[in-house]
Order: sequence, then structure tokens, then C-alpha cells
Amino acid sequence: MFCLCTDILYVVSLGGMLMYIYGYVDAKFKPDMSLEEATQFSTNALALAMGRDSVSGGVVHLVVITEAEVKHIVVPGDKLPKFHDD
Repeated sequence: MFCLCTDILYVVSLGGMLMYIYGYVDAKFKPDMSLEEATQFSTNALALAMGRDSVSGGVVHLVVITEAEVKHIVVPGDKLPKFHDD
């Protein structure tokens, strides 16, 4: 599980895939990301980890919580960004 909360609180929950993305998070995290940037950052981080984890499931589920709504975003494996050759 990976959680990124902007504006007030930043949280990263340790899970099986997190060890694969420490470098990416250190290099790319910015405290003042827009919602769009934070969503893409989270998708990229999960895609990087999933590329190295054979039991990840291959689909990203993001839950974006704002004052206005709660939105569930599903990114299927064939729509995930690629960072290395398979």
C-alpha cells in the first residue's frame, strides 16, 4: 500500500512493493504538487514497484480524496507507464 496525501499530511505506508521505489520517491516527490501531479506521481511510483514485483496484480487502484469528492481511479496494466523493458 502506498498513500500520498497532499496539502496537510504526507503518509507513506510500508508494504511489500515500497522497497522498490525509495529512490523514485526521494527524487521526484515535491511537497506542493497539484492534484494532477500527485496522482501521476503515485501512479508512476506504483508502476515502478509493480514492474519488479511478480505478485502485485498488475492493476493500480487510486483513491483520490478531496473536500468535494472521493474518486476511485483504476489504471489497468496495459495503461501503466513503462520505465524498463519487460
